[in-house]
Amino acid sequence: MKRFLVDALFVWLIISLMMYINEPKENTTIDDKISEFEEEIARHERVNQKVEGTRLNDIDENAASRLAKSGSDFVISVMDSGIEVVSRFVQGFSK
Repeated sequence: MKRFLVDALFVWLIISLMMYINEPKENTTIDDKISEFEEEIARHERVNQKVEGTRLNDIDENAASRLAKSGSDFVISVMDSGIEVVSRFVQGFSK
């Protein structure tokens, strides 16, 4: 008899959990989300602009970024010079 009651309790627990999981959720439409967003914005205070004028704030570069920039500029200048030399060499043969 105890076994039957324990099994009945487990079956009732499983059915209760399944019914709780399968409950219909609130269907929110995009219009509901838009109105909720507008209400949330209306509650907040105005945010002041953090930059002065239309120019962005200056960026402080550290040593690693300066090194990367100079290395990149060096590679670009070497590639540009190399391609120019090769193109002149090829043009010399084509004439």
